[in-house]
Amino acid sequence: MCGFAGLYDVNDSGSAPERDVLEAMAQQLTHRGPDDHGVFRTGPVGFSHRRLSIVDIAGGHQPMTNAQGNVTIAFNGEVFNFPELRDELRRAGLTFQTESDTEVVAQMYAHVRAENMTPPLLFASSESIQPVRRAPLSWIAAGL
Repeated sequence: MCGFAGLYDVNDSGSAPERDVLEAMAQQLTHRGPDDHGVFRTGPVGFSHRRLSIVDIAGGHQPMTNAQGNVTIAFNGEVFNFPELRDELRRAGLTFQTESDTEVVAQMYAHVRAENMTPPLLFASSESIQPVRRAPLSWIAAGL
């Protein structure tokens, strides 16, 4: 299973967390995801992610930003109904850049936030989603 870590500057000093600190955090999680790693920084928020590639091995790099550029996600888990959710979101006019369940979570989050709906996700574990230029950090945990 993947692993992620994050920093949030509660004092909002105006600078993003240092990249080398986030890289060091990711390094500590190598045992959780030996296949890939990434870092995202904006404003007072920073994510680091280690990936164990299972779904969309080539296209599932994280942290991932959705096609509209308004949601960035570091995700740990698996969405069991992501093909059906992707089809539903495509019918609603959303586009996808990967075949990853992670992108489906990001797009679903953006869509339900815009529509004030409850996301119909069936997934294991948890994720950290950072809406760009909105609330600095959101944690969602759910599952069946």
